[in-house]
Parts: sequence; C-alpha cells; structure tokens
Amino acid sequence: PDEEEKKGNEQVMSQVKRFGTTDPISTSGPTPQDEKETRELVKVLRSLDLYVPDEESRHREEVLIALSQHVTRWALQCLHGWTYDEEKARGEDILETSEYQAQLEEGETYARIFTFGSFRLGTHRRHALLLLYCCCCCCC
Repeated sequence: PDEEEKKGNEQVMSQVKRFGTTDPISTSGPTPQDEKETRELVKVLRSLDLYVPDEESRHREEVLIALSQHVTRWALQCLHGWTYDEEKARGEDILETSEYQAQLEEGETYARIFTFGSFRLGTHRRHALLLLYCCCCCCC
C-alpha cells in the first residue's frame, strides 16, 4: 500500500471504537448475505429456546439495580458508621440524603457491582447464573 492509503487507513482506525488492545478484523458493516444468515441463525436459536425472554431480562435488570442500591447503602453505612437499625431510627434513607445526592452529581461512588462471565459477554442462556463481584472503598 502507498503512503496515502496508509494515512487513510490510520484515520479510519482512529475513529473506530476499540475494544481491547488489538485492531478490529474489519470496520465494514454487514453485507446483505451476512444479514440474511443472521436472521436464519436467530430463527434456529429461537426454535431451540436459547434466547432469553424479555421478561427474564427485565427481571435480571431489576435484580441488578436492587443489588447495586443495597451495596451502595452498605458502603455508605460503613463510611458514616451507621447500622441498618440506626438508619431506620433516623427515619431517613441514606441514599436520599443531600450529602449522598451531591456525591452522585459529582460522579463519586463508594461501591459498585460488576457482572462477568457469560452474562457480561451477552452469551448467557435462560436461567443462567448471574456472576457478580463488588468493588468498594477501603472504608468498608
């Protein structure tokens, strides 16, 4: 390839979203044949009941949101030295305090949950385990 072609390829590659450290195999979109084969593959996978129903996906999202809030509440309780009973006695939800809301606006967080494995990769099957790990600040 000549210098002009190399520069053109470098410009395209600099605009492509990268996942990992290696360049993508191709930056071109799917061909009509690719799209046809994808539709056929989806039909086969659906016929084998390998797709996760929307209802199950929504339920998993709700569970992840609830777990995230629980972990965040736990981290904030540790940070402020509150117990669950003290939070109830105060009559306020630690997640609703103005201090926590200000931290949220600044992008601060003390604990997060992350998915990994087949769920993270989007290759999970129905009723698959939801593998999670929690990262939190040293105060916990």
